[in-house]
Amino acid sequence: MIDIKLDIAGFYFRYETKIEEGSTVKQLMQKVKEETHTVGFQGAKLDFESECITINEMPKEFLDAITIEHTDTSARSGQKYGPGNNDVRLYPGGIYSAADEAGDFAIPSDNTQPFVATDRNKTGLLAWQYYVYDAKGVDVSRAPTTSATRRVIPYSKTITRDAEAIVGLQHDDTVVWRLIMVRTRPNGLLPPKMIHVCDDTADALPMN
Repeated sequence: MIDIKLDIAGFYFRYETKIEEGSTVKQLMQKVKEETHTVGFQGAKLDFESECITINEMPKEFLDAITIEHTDTSARSGQKYGPGNNDVRLYPGGIYSAADEAGDFAIPSDNTQPFVATDRNKTGLLAWQYYVYDAKGVDVSRAPTTSATRRVIPYSKTITRDAEAIVGLQHDDTVVWRLIMVRTRPNGLLPPKMIHVCDDTADALPMN
């Protein structure tokens, strides 16, 4: 068994557990879901849903939605606003949920053509993407392969690390999920607004 962390960015969910070496990201998600739904568990609970998408005539399983049910004290920001151990922002308890729109892509028969949104009024789509960081903080899930191209592995499949010939999740890995916007066509300039530009000496503002 190996130690591993799961982080859902923007949902204030961080969880540490043990899992079999070489597991997939989906197996990790299933393990965390089971543990957080154990009778008597006091922290935030994880739920998720999958979706099967056919790409190049091959069905591939992708994560579709994530739901975190927070207690009154579990939605704690990972960013500190002060030096004390408890100087973190606490958000309200309740259900935090979001689904992606990967199923709303029209996948072209010619793989050289870009994906497009089936709703032609949309200029982009939300997508859940995972990142796997090793113990040194290196992103091993989206590193270029030997062909110098990036590839996205469905979360139900085993990731590979070409340089070390290692497959699957390893000890002290951290899996991070982020909900991102993928642009499928130009969307034009944003409307102008009044902004305050900081000088180079200004301190960085804490996130979240």
